[in-house]
Amino acid sequence: MTPPKKEPAMERLPVYRLDRPLTSAGDLVAVAAQVFDITDEFAITEGPGRLSLRRRDHVVEQYSASGGIWAADQERWFNPSATPDLPTHDPAVSIAQNMGRTRGLLPDLAGDFGYGEPHVAGTHLAILDAGERTERQLDVQVVFPVRVGDLPVVGGGGDFTLALGDGGQLIGYTGVWRNASDAFDAAVVPQEQADAAYREMFAAAKGLELRSVSSYLAYYAAPTFTEQDFLYPVYVYLGTARIGDEEVPLRA
Repeated sequence: MTPPKKEPAMERLPVYRLDRPLTSAGDLVAVAAQVFDITDEFAITEGPGRLSLRRRDHVVEQYSASGGIWAADQERWFNPSATPDLPTHDPAVSIAQNMGRTRGLLPDLAGDFGYGEPHVAGTHLAILDAGERTERQLDVQVVFPVRVGDLPVVGGGGDFTLALGDGGQLIGYTGVWRNASDAFDAAVVPQEQADAAYREMFAAAKGLELRSVSSYLAYYAAPTFTEQDFLYPVYVYLGTARIGDEEVPLRA
């Protein structure tokens, strides 16, 4: 991941108090209808920390810690035998944006919160058979990242992904966003001070040499399976270190 362009130092930033999610079987049924148009012949079970709705190859799960959703058409998402006809970059973004709006899969964000530019990824399969390598793409995943003001959100709890399969059909969906009820300002640790503390963590590590370090401010949103009471700013660190003869990437 390329760090954002370095901006002038910020002395204070808001910390947001987050609402506790209210989840129920009724909410899960509503989401299943939004994602896969499932309205009948389904079964709901309760597992550790989540509710699951299933109908044949379709699974929709909601996490009680966050209200986050994971949904998949298991016959078509991550299916290594699939040979889908997939949309290219721009049509995929357009399809996903339209689905997100019309099906309510991209919640309305207001105030300090908004969406960044969507980015496109996908699942690729490579097969080596008798020395011959073949590759194909199994899906197109359009990711809609959330931003807080000009800052990105990291941690796994601040984006929405729509996975498209053959013909641009929706075959998977993941997303979580916890609503903020209020906010208060807090002092930001100066970046130079945070950088020094980061380097100090590695100073006593034997056999490890920091080669490069960069940092940027972001907000931390916990993943779907984790409770979170506050959305708060953090420094994200990217770097490389040499361990013996190997150079390895670092992220914190």
